[in-house]
Amino acid sequence: MKKVNVLLAISVLVVVLVIGGCALWGGGTDEVEKYIIAFDQDQTAKVRTVQGLLDQSIKVLEQFSIIDAVLAELTPKQVKWIEKNLPVKYIEKDMIMGLPEPVEPEEPVNMLEDTEIGWEIKMINAQEAWERSKGEGVLVGVIDTGVDATHPDLAGAVVGGYNGLTDSDEGWADDNGHGTSVAGAIAGRLNGTGIVGIAPLANIFALKGLSASGYGSVSALLRCFQKALAIECDMVNCSWGSGMESQAISDAMQNLAAWQGMGVVCAAGNSNKSPIIWPARHPVAVCVTAVDTYGKKASFSSYGEAVKKNGVAAPGDWVLAAKMGGGTRRVSGTSIATPYVTGLLAITKAMHWPWRKWIFKGASQYETPDVYLGHGIIDAKKTIDAMTTGN
Repeated sequence: MKKVNVLLAISVLVVVLVIGGCALWGGGTDEVEKYIIAFDQDQTAKVRTVQGLLDQSIKVLEQFSIIDAVLAELTPKQVKWIEKNLPVKYIEKDMIMGLPEPVEPEEPVNMLEDTEIGWEIKMINAQEAWERSKGEGVLVGVIDTGVDATHPDLAGAVVGGYNGLTDSDEGWADDNGHGTSVAGAIAGRLNGTGIVGIAPLANIFALKGLSASGYGSVSALLRCFQKALAIECDMVNCSWGSGMESQAISDAMQNLAAWQGMGVVCAAGNSNKSPIIWPARHPVAVCVTAVDTYGKKASFSSYGEAVKKNGVAAPGDWVLAAKMGGGTRRVSGTSIATPYVTGLLAITKAMHWPWRKWIFKGASQYETPDVYLGHGIIDAKKTIDAMTTGN
């Protein structure tokens, strides 16, 4: 069977089985849960799997395009039957991911007077980079709790949105506050009030994969990745995660990198433990830890070997951030450190050099990375200097 016929069969499978239910399983008492069934890449195996699901009337809800998989409702017996009888790549429960542990910000003793150009922007030398790039024309996908597009510091920055929780182009406004703070750190406008982001001319596309409580399923997050790819986002910010690894998220990230070279920037977590959360420790990701106003590792910031290999640090303690509904607030966490790195990637993309190598090279300890700050605190000016000189 040709590939196009396999895809057609999967589409038919989705339509038929959403209606058909699980007739051959006798409506048993086992609890039904959602699982992601990933297909083996061998076409013969894929045909066999599709036919097996059809024959057993497995209830398939959705076909993904970002990975070669479907979302299905299964009982434990059905999971075991599929694992035993069908040549699938893997079956993964549609697990929940969420925002890192909250951190209560404590005012540092060396805090300076609040200004639009705060300590965060000054520490990473963003102003000096603005002479050459402010992220003009770059589209950044923010997979989070949504974004408040009405915030004055984001006026004109948010060009659209999508709700992965409901698979809709509506209902993506922030109902938690987290996503708005993240978006502001990336692309808050240089308008003389509130806060400013590291890439103040970049554009934001809100991808709502987390609910008001800060949690979202892998399937909802996969939809957000799909949307990011479909609209050709240049990079995505993921200030969320889990202690558990998701193969489906891993495959999505690999495909983003392979199909479009899209950068994925992820928060390390706030447990002050090793390892860091997933997907930040995936090799495709740039993982981000947090530093305080002294440039030291923030007390809460997680650490580990993934940071040493593919990580950097950014301001993340007592950061002045955009507040949902307008105004500002102080926040702490690797969640708010991450968008500064995403924004720096946007600055490099606007100069046609979107490669994490330059971000690493411009950081404070590129030659001697460690498990706490990785290649060190990002530096926008040094990153651009490294790009333009090739050193």
